[in-house]
Amino acid sequence: SSCDLMELRRRYQSLYIPSDFFNAVFTWVDAFPLTRPFLFSNACNFHILHKEVDPPVKNAAVLDPPDVNHTYSAKVMLLANPSLEELYHKSCALAEDPQEVRDSFQHPARLIKFLVGMRGKDEAMAIGGHWSPSLDGADPEKDPSVLIKTAIRCCRALTGIDLSLCTQWRKRKRTTRNLKMSPFPLTGLNLTRNQ
Repeated sequence: SSCDLMELRRRYQSLYIPSDFFNAVFTWVDAFPLTRPFLFSNACNFHILHKEVDPPVKNAAVLDPPDVNHTYSAKVMLLANPSLEELYHKSCALAEDPQEVRDSFQHPARLIKFLVGMRGKDEAMAIGGHWSPSLDGADPEKDPSVLIKTAIRCCRALTGIDLSLCTQWRKRKRTTRNLKMSPFPLTGLNLTRNQ
């Protein structure tokens, strides 16, 4: 349910770990218990436009406002997946499937995709950003909706996707980092959305 630096390096040898990383607590265990697992109820796809193409809708969201506070950050995981029926059809052999369909099976990991951002040419990053007291709310420690507002604002600023209509948010991970320049730990929160 948690990882310190040594455990994270042991599990994920190729993962970039910031030098100020301290601890990660995986709250997805509580968010998705065995009695209420994550379900692929609806198909969801996204299309990535080339960076030279103008966005179809004007985006006025602010990623880094003047009062940005690095004490808290929120990241979202945007998931694209086929319908459950299509997932089974593309990754499992059905009795009625002809041989040419059976030869084109795909692993489920190739059918389920997450949208991430890119920093530079080869470093993937989660979609999200840092908390702003003026735009998101005053106290993320006491009010869970503050980090949800942070996630909505930052996701819209980075991708143009408006998550404000999402009704259910689940915490996946809480990460604590010790910043050398600040006496306060940086706390990150990965959120998943469920409609």
